Amino acid sequence: MRFLPFVLLLVFSLPASSEEVNWYVYGGLSLHSEETETLVGDGIGLQLGLGAQLNQTFGLELRLDIAPAIEPDSLIDEVEQEFNISVINYEIETTPNVYSSILGTLTFPMNDTTSIILRAGYTTYSVETEFLIDYAEDSRFYYQDLDFSITEEGSDPIVSAGLQFFTGKDKKRSWEISATKIFGDAGLLSINGSFRYNFSIN
Repeated sequence: MRFLPFVLLLVFSLPASSEEVNWYVYGGLSLHSEETETLVGDGIGLQLGLGAQLNQTFGLELRLDIAPAIEPDSLIDEVEQEFNISVINYEIETTPNVYSSILGTLTFPMNDTTSIILRAGYTTYSVETEFLIDYAEDSRFYYQDLDFSITEEGSDPIVSAGLQFFTGKDKKRSWEISATKIFGDAGLLSINGSFRYNFSIN
Protein backbone atom coordinates (compact mmCIF):
# COMPACT_ATOMS: atom_id res chain seq x y z
CA MET A 1 0.00 0.00 0.00
CA ARG A 2 1.77 3.10 -1.21
CA PHE A 3 -0.49 5.37 0.78
CA LEU A 4 -0.06 3.50 4.09
CA PRO A 5 2.98 5.48 5.38
CA PHE A 6 1.14 8.74 4.69
CA VAL A 7 -2.01 7.53 6.46
CA LEU A 8 -0.09 6.29 9.48
CA LEU A 9 1.72 9.64 9.70
CA LEU A 10 -1.58 11.49 9.49
CA VAL A 11 -3.37 9.36 12.07
CA PHE A 12 -0.58 9.10 14.62
CA SER A 13 0.29 12.79 14.35
CA LEU A 14 -3.08 13.59 15.89
CA PRO A 15 -2.61 14.94 19.41
CA ALA A 16 -2.60 12.07 21.86
CA SER A 17 -4.33 14.20 24.46
CA SER A 18 -7.05 15.43 22.13
CA GLU A 19 -10.53 14.73 23.44
CA GLU A 20 -11.82 14.67 19.87
CA VAL A 21 -10.05 11.45 18.90
CA ASN A 22 -11.48 8.08 19.90
CA TRP A 23 -9.48 4.97 18.97
CA TYR A 24 -11.15 1.64 18.27
CA VAL A 25 -10.51 -1.83 16.86
CA TYR A 26 -12.94 -4.25 15.28
CA GLY A 27 -13.02 -7.74 13.90
CA GLY A 28 -15.52 -10.10 12.42
CA LEU A 29 -16.58 -12.42 9.63
CA SER A 30 -17.68 -11.80 6.06
CA LEU A 31 -19.85 -13.83 3.69
CA HIS A 32 -18.74 -14.23 0.05
CA SER A 33 -20.10 -15.83 -3.11
CA GLU A 34 -17.82 -17.60 -5.58
CA GLU A 35 -16.47 -15.50 -8.44
CA THR A 36 -14.01 -17.15 -10.81
CA GLU A 37 -12.96 -13.90 -12.49
CA THR A 38 -11.67 -12.47 -9.22
CA LEU A 39 -10.60 -15.86 -7.75
CA VAL A 40 -12.85 -15.44 -4.70
CA GLY A 41 -14.30 -18.58 -3.19
CA ASP A 42 -17.70 -19.32 -1.69
CA GLY A 43 -17.71 -19.12 2.10
CA ILE A 44 -16.60 -17.19 5.15
CA GLY A 45 -13.81 -14.58 5.25
CA LEU A 46 -12.13 -12.53 7.95
CA GLN A 47 -12.22 -8.78 8.61
CA LEU A 48 -9.96 -6.76 10.95
CA GLY A 49 -9.75 -3.00 11.43
CA LEU A 50 -8.19 -0.12 13.35
CA GLY A 51 -9.96 3.23 13.46
CA ALA A 52 -9.74 6.79 14.73
CA GLN A 53 -13.02 8.65 15.28
CA LEU A 54 -11.95 12.28 14.80
CA ASN A 55 -15.28 13.74 15.91
CA GLN A 56 -18.91 12.65 16.09
CA THR A 57 -19.18 12.41 12.29
CA PHE A 58 -15.78 11.89 10.63
CA GLY A 59 -13.19 9.15 11.06
CA LEU A 60 -10.37 7.16 9.44
CA GLU A 61 -9.85 3.40 9.28
CA LEU A 62 -7.21 0.90 8.22
CA ARG A 63 -8.80 -2.42 7.34
CA LEU A 64 -7.74 -5.91 6.31
CA ASP A 65 -10.15 -8.25 4.53
CA ILE A 66 -9.31 -11.87 3.77
CA ALA A 67 -11.70 -13.59 1.35
CA PRO A 68 -11.87 -17.40 1.03
CA ALA A 69 -9.81 -19.13 -1.65
CA ILE A 70 -11.64 -20.41 -4.69
CA GLU A 71 -12.16 -24.15 -5.10
CA PRO A 72 -9.73 -25.78 -7.58
CA ASP A 73 -12.54 -27.63 -9.36
CA SER A 74 -14.16 -24.31 -10.29
CA LEU A 75 -10.94 -23.15 -11.94
CA ILE A 76 -10.51 -26.39 -13.89
CA ASP A 77 -13.96 -25.88 -15.42
CA GLU A 78 -12.85 -22.42 -16.55
CA VAL A 79 -9.57 -23.74 -17.98
CA GLU A 80 -11.35 -26.48 -19.95
CA GLN A 81 -13.82 -24.00 -21.42
CA GLU A 82 -11.20 -21.34 -22.15
CA PHE A 83 -8.71 -23.64 -23.95
CA ASN A 84 -11.21 -26.26 -25.20
CA ILE A 85 -9.33 -29.14 -23.57
CA SER A 86 -10.13 -32.01 -21.23
CA VAL A 87 -7.94 -32.03 -18.12
CA ILE A 88 -7.25 -35.58 -16.97
CA ASN A 89 -4.86 -35.09 -14.05
CA TYR A 90 -4.07 -31.85 -12.28
CA GLU A 91 -3.03 -30.08 -9.11
CA ILE A 92 -4.05 -26.52 -8.23
CA GLU A 93 -2.98 -24.47 -5.22
CA THR A 94 -5.22 -21.52 -4.41
CA THR A 95 -4.69 -18.82 -1.77
CA PRO A 96 -7.14 -16.44 -0.09
CA ASN A 97 -7.58 -12.97 -1.52
CA VAL A 98 -6.13 -10.27 0.75
CA TYR A 99 -7.45 -6.68 0.64
CA SER A 100 -5.73 -3.83 2.54
CA SER A 101 -7.80 -0.65 2.69
CA ILE A 102 -7.78 2.95 3.89
CA LEU A 103 -11.26 4.31 4.50
CA GLY A 104 -12.88 7.57 5.47
CA THR A 105 -15.98 7.12 7.64
CA LEU A 106 -19.19 9.07 8.16
CA THR A 107 -21.24 8.25 11.26
CA PHE A 108 -24.86 9.37 11.67
CA PRO A 109 -26.46 8.58 15.06
CA MET A 110 -30.10 7.53 14.77
CA ASN A 111 -30.66 7.30 18.53
CA ASP A 112 -28.70 6.48 21.68
CA THR A 113 -28.09 2.87 20.64
CA THR A 114 -27.95 2.83 16.83
CA SER A 115 -25.87 4.62 14.18
CA ILE A 116 -25.47 4.49 10.42
CA ILE A 117 -21.84 4.18 9.26
CA LEU A 118 -20.80 4.94 5.68
CA ARG A 119 -17.28 4.25 4.41
CA ALA A 120 -15.40 5.07 1.21
CA GLY A 121 -11.77 4.70 0.27
CA TYR A 122 -9.23 2.69 -1.66
CA THR A 123 -8.03 -0.89 -1.38
CA THR A 124 -5.05 -2.83 -2.68
CA TYR A 125 -5.37 -6.56 -3.24
CA SER A 126 -3.32 -9.60 -4.20
CA VAL A 127 -4.02 -13.24 -4.95
CA GLU A 128 -1.98 -16.00 -6.59
CA THR A 129 -3.02 -19.37 -8.00
CA GLU A 130 -0.60 -22.05 -9.26
CA PHE A 131 -1.58 -24.67 -11.84
CA LEU A 132 0.19 -27.98 -12.44
CA ILE A 133 -1.56 -30.01 -15.13
CA ASP A 134 0.04 -33.43 -15.60
CA TYR A 135 -2.06 -34.47 -18.56
CA ALA A 136 -4.69 -32.85 -20.79
CA GLU A 137 -6.02 -33.47 -24.28
CA ASP A 138 -8.18 -31.99 -26.99
CA SER A 139 -9.53 -33.41 -30.26
CA ARG A 140 -6.08 -33.42 -31.93
CA PHE A 141 -3.28 -33.29 -29.34
CA TYR A 142 -2.40 -34.23 -25.82
CA TYR A 143 -0.43 -32.07 -23.40
CA GLN A 144 1.81 -32.96 -20.50
CA ASP A 145 3.41 -31.03 -17.65
CA LEU A 146 1.63 -27.71 -18.12
CA ASP A 147 2.82 -25.44 -15.32
CA PHE A 148 1.64 -21.86 -14.95
CA SER A 149 0.34 -19.40 -12.40
CA ILE A 150 -2.15 -16.53 -12.19
CA THR A 151 -1.30 -13.49 -10.09
CA GLU A 152 -3.83 -10.71 -9.57
CA GLU A 153 -2.75 -7.42 -7.99
CA GLY A 154 -4.15 -3.93 -8.10
CA SER A 155 -5.95 -1.04 -6.40
CA ASP A 156 -9.63 -0.19 -6.61
CA PRO A 157 -12.27 1.98 -4.90
CA ILE A 158 -14.15 0.48 -1.96
CA VAL A 159 -17.43 1.54 -0.30
CA SER A 160 -19.36 0.18 2.66
CA ALA A 161 -22.61 0.88 4.49
CA GLY A 162 -23.63 -0.52 7.86
CA LEU A 163 -25.67 -0.29 11.04
CA GLN A 164 -23.90 -0.05 14.41
CA PHE A 165 -25.62 -1.25 17.59
CA PHE A 166 -24.16 -0.29 21.01
CA THR A 167 -24.40 -2.88 23.78
CA GLY A 168 -23.67 -0.79 26.91
CA LYS A 169 -24.28 2.64 28.39
CA ASP A 170 -20.59 3.55 28.10
CA LYS A 171 -20.71 2.85 24.32
CA LYS A 172 -17.36 1.10 24.37
CA ARG A 173 -18.73 -2.05 22.75
CA SER A 174 -20.87 -2.40 19.69
CA TRP A 175 -21.88 -4.75 16.89
CA GLU A 176 -22.11 -3.84 13.23
CA ILE A 177 -23.82 -5.38 10.22
CA SER A 178 -22.58 -4.02 6.89
CA ALA A 179 -22.25 -4.58 3.16
CA THR A 180 -18.97 -3.91 1.32
CA LYS A 181 -18.45 -3.38 -2.41
CA ILE A 182 -15.07 -3.22 -4.17
CA PHE A 183 -15.21 -1.90 -7.73
CA GLY A 184 -12.94 -2.48 -10.72
CA ASP A 185 -11.05 -5.70 -11.39
CA ALA A 186 -11.35 -6.84 -7.76
CA GLY A 187 -15.14 -6.94 -8.05
CA LEU A 188 -15.85 -8.02 -4.47
CA LEU A 189 -19.23 -7.93 -2.73
CA SER A 190 -19.57 -9.16 0.86
CA ILE A 191 -21.94 -9.09 3.83
CA ASN A 192 -20.13 -8.50 7.12
CA GLY A 193 -20.74 -8.87 10.83
CA SER A 194 -18.21 -7.42 13.29
CA PHE A 195 -17.59 -6.55 16.92
CA ARG A 196 -16.06 -3.17 17.78
CA TYR A 197 -14.33 -1.98 20.92
CA ASN A 198 -13.69 1.71 21.64
CA PHE A 199 -10.71 2.55 23.83
CA SER A 200 -11.95 6.03 24.74
CA ILE A 201 -15.36 7.66 24.59
CA ASN A 202 -16.06 11.35 25.11
